[in-house]
Amino acid sequence: MSPALKRTSPAEYLDMDRASDVRYEYFFGEVIAMSGGTGSHSVIASNIGREAGIALKGRPCRVYNSDMRTKTATGVYTYPDASIVCGKSQYEDDREDVLLNPLVIFEVLSPSTELYDRVTKFTHYRSIPSLQAYVLVSQKCAQVECYSRDARGWLMTDVQSLDQIIHIPGAEIDLSLAEIYYEVTFPPVEGLG
Repeated sequence: MSPALKRTSPAEYLDMDRASDVRYEYFFGEVIAMSGGTGSHSVIASNIGREAGIALKGRPCRVYNSDMRTKTATGVYTYPDASIVCGKSQYEDDREDVLLNPLVIFEVLSPSTELYDRVTKFTHYRSIPSLQAYVLVSQKCAQVECYSRDARGWLMTDVQSLDQIIHIPGAEIDLSLAEIYYEVTFPPVEGLG
């Protein structure tokens, strides 16, 4: 008989994560170490932050990078690659390091986390009442998927060309795929060549 796994409480998780040089996500008692991203992942996330910040300049909105922890209404803690808040940011406590009201969340897809980002994270992100758009950005090719909330549920817009833009509902901004992927070299497509 194997020993029962010890579950970590949200308070224990926050104490550990705040004291650590490594970032961890929290999923119902499980603490998951975040692995480092590739160069392309980092450049894409930086480009998103820059372009969203420029598009939102002069409005009462701010763009957070992957240093800002987000808590879902289901109790999951994550580190999105970028997020947008318009209006006053709401935090879990006076430490102001756990965001509760993102309007838009961006995730740059990695081969090891793509399924988790598409299914598990999205399921929990949908529980955030303020969330209006969830944006998935490929690093394998020029492809951005934007899931937006309306009265009918969640609708998906898929853009797959560097000469196109993607509209981000809620924040009401348009982002150019050429700028999102600026200075990114895509890996060769398997089976071609």
